[in-house]
Amino acid sequence: MKTMKPALIAAIMTIMTAANANAAVIVNFSQVGADVVVTGSGTFDTSGLTKLSPNIPGSAYSRKLEGGAGILTLGDQSANGDVYNRLSGPSSFGKAGFSALPTLTIGQTIGLNSSNFFLPGNYKSGSEILGAQVYAGQSLASLGLTDGTSFVYRSSSDSLTINIGQTVTAAVPEPATWGMMILGMGAIGFIMRRRNVTTRVKFA
Repeated sequence: MKTMKPALIAAIMTIMTAANANAAVIVNFSQVGADVVVTGSGTFDTSGLTKLSPNIPGSAYSRKLEGGAGILTLGDQSANGDVYNRLSGPSSFGKAGFSALPTLTIGQTIGLNSSNFFLPGNYKSGSEILGAQVYAGQSLASLGLTDGTSFVYRSSSDSLTINIGQTVTAAVPEPATWGMMILGMGAIGFIMRRRNVTTRVKFA
């Protein structure tokens, strides 16, 4: 049985809480022991985007990670998302042929695929966003990611940065948001104690 280690919970919280003066979304991939933790946080100015579909159910799109195709979606599977036109930027942030599903997902929707950008459902421009994933028993290399690389995606008014193996965090969460995140972490710990979780990388 796999348990949610206190060090892993602390790492997620630490990654998401150092201040950054810029209003942007930052996604960090961090190796935490035998696991990879992905956190996304910050704010986004949507004035440079076109909303394609509002408040789509989280079940309508996958939380699959496929860096070689530029696919990443953080947040709880039950969390709805607004779909916007794609940000400009690299077509990929990892090696082709690697695909994985997260062991755990929490928080709000933040994501990219080949044609769209995702933000939380009914998102208010400039409001705070928090989302995270854990890939248990994985390394950055096993996910097809290169340590020390960064990738920037932009609209005309804001940006999203993906950092692989380095920690560059966004704005400090508000107290109310902290409360929700702490409750979420507690729930994750309880679930993981009751369930044996395995995640395997699939090769295309």
